[in-house]
Amino acid sequence: MPVREDEWRDGFIFLANNTALDFLNTCPVVEGTTQELLPDFESVLRWFSVAGLLTQAQLQSLRASRGESAYKKLLAFREE
Repeated sequence: MPVREDEWRDGFIFLANNTALDFLNTCPVVEGTTQELLPDFESVLRWFSVAGLLTQAQLQSLRASRGESAYKKLLAFREE
């Protein structure tokens, strides 16, 4: 089923009304091709911000930390 325009926010799909399912939807299949919406750690932080899960202070703290390890773990979790 195609995603409606109003289900996109800042480049991400939010249609499930459930944060966990919306996170799973960060790797949708569009016209038969998998689309990675979280290609890097900054994208992950942007998704958390758009989802309303982190404050600006928390985002800045995470940016200052070693995010690459967390990024890889988060994507592995999504794929399990």
